Amino acid sequence: MERYFTTHRVSWGTSAVIPISPFGEIYIIFSYNIAQPTARAGWSTGLYSKLPVSFGWICCHEVENHSEVLLMLMQIIFSLISIYLFWGDIYFTFKGLGERRKLLMIMITLNSMPSILYMDVAPIYYGTDGSIKIWTVAIISLIAFLGFITVTLVQYVPSPVFLEHRIMTFSAPVFLYFSVAINIQDQMLILNTLYNNAPGQIGFNAYDKSWISGYYTAPAAPAINYLIHRMWAPALLSFCASILYSKLKLMFEGHFGFVKTDWMTTNTFLSNCGIPNWITSMPVATQNAIRIGNRWFCKPSTQVLFGYASVVPQSSSKVMSEISSKAEEDNIDLISIYDLGWAILLDRCILFRPKRFGSTTKNQFSKASSGEARRLLKNR
Repeated sequence: MERYFTTHRVSWGTSAVIPISPFGEIYIIFSYNIAQPTARAGWSTGLYSKLPVSFGWICCHEVENHSEVLLMLMQIIFSLISIYLFWGDIYFTFKGLGERRKLLMIMITLNSMPSILYMDVAPIYYGTDGSIKIWTVAIISLIAFLGFITVTLVQYVPSPVFLEHRIMTFSAPVFLYFSVAINIQDQMLILNTLYNNAPGQIGFNAYDKSWISGYYTAPAAPAINYLIHRMWAPALLSFCASILYSKLKLMFEGHFGFVKTDWMTTNTFLSNCGIPNWITSMPVATQNAIRIGNRWFCKPSTQVLFGYASVVPQSSSKVMSEISSKAEEDNIDLISIYDLGWAILLDRCILFRPKRFGSTTKNQFSKASSGEARRLLKNR
């Protein structure tokens, strides 16, 4: 298949123009250097000529079609949806990185997709002042992309019967931080070397020899080609470290290394939320529940980590009678924590009523049916 590359316009003093196409022929990255002659008296200028003999350079890059409407629109939409889902949930998402919030994790995953492009841009700036910052951002984006999409997909794989509702727990922050710590070592230098070893096919003849002109028509190999076979070992090691950390924490607190979720099947609220499979970072152990007789109840803090908040009718009187308090306690609506912040913020501006997930009456949860009011009433 014949390949065509966009011609990159260069100015005087520009060299080492290398194309690379991690996202195909549409979004080609061109890296280049611009020579900067320095004239510092005493060591970088000629003794008699006074001309600069030492050169520095400025590293630059450009992405073809970076302002394309479709690309910008996708990034804007995914970013706005993620911000909306993060509202009122930043602390809890960081603490649990709950894979139960599948929609939020999918949006974060889509936002992390350009990390494949970042991995090719970062090695260009190896050796510059801000190189480690660019490389760290690229690594974090790539690890988030792999980690979130893996955990999200695993939850859709049903666990076998012989496990008897036994699942492993892991620490999502440890997984992400450990992955970054492992991958931040010497991979940037290797990728920079591979990038600068792109074959040069445009040269000039002098003294019966072909000399490299500083422009490369043959593209450099994308960084993902080098990393795809090497990223799984650090990711797996980080994943095992996060599981070990979670197990040791459970055992240090006097609990078993594995977590049994059979008690969740007897809880109506958790059954409707969905019981995790294989592995989880959510607090689903029995010590995070309340047992009364042979019944298990979900703690309010656990309920919030699963993404739901309890709301009660708002009283217009400052003094609440015992009767009204009892009535409020007997009927508690549950709404998504995603909507809670927006409902509080926009309640006085527009008619924004969040959807009801269900209600709790006398500690008994019932999911909202199609015949009931799906939106929260105005007095709540």
